[in-house]
Amino acid sequence: MSTTPAMKARTITLKSSDEQIFVIQESVAMQSKTLEHMIAAEQKETDNIVIPLTDIAGNILAKVIDFLNKHAEVETSDEDKEIWDAQFVNFEGTDVLRDVAAAADDLDIDDLILLTGMRVFNWIKGKTPEVIRHTFRIGYQTQISSTPGKDDNIRRRNGWAFETYSVLASTNLQQQPR
Repeated sequence: MSTTPAMKARTITLKSSDEQIFVIQESVAMQSKTLEHMIAAEQKETDNIVIPLTDIAGNILAKVIDFLNKHAEVETSDEDKEIWDAQFVNFEGTDVLRDVAAAADDLDIDDLILLTGMRVFNWIKGKTPEVIRHTFRIGYQTQISSTPGKDDNIRRRNGWAFETYSVLASTNLQQQPR
């Protein structure tokens, strides 16, 4: 959508789970496949669409929006964006990294999913499963916020991981050494 000085770009209002409000340009929001679908589903032609994001806290949504704004900048070179990305993903704690990765997944932002995934990969390389579980609070009752629908979505989108595990479990792991 191009704009002339007489036309005003449409804005999208995002409302976080803790009721914080963020107003962004539609072109920025369109980097998220989830937001793109929600915008397309909105039938009314208004200057502002309000989208509630009930699973994303305001502090995390602010970071996601920073990422989207930077990646929407056409005047910033890819090399400069890569440098910015490397600094952006160095969060103060793994809780923030986990929450930004989850938000990227919920909003279906491919570049942010890849960036946070690589950061997690680099962080867990060489660590024991116990350290990883403790650091990312995997399996702790307070962290479990999944629903059957979310579980099905995770299995559908990441079916290859479950298939790979099944193949490994039924072949190499069960064979005795000669």
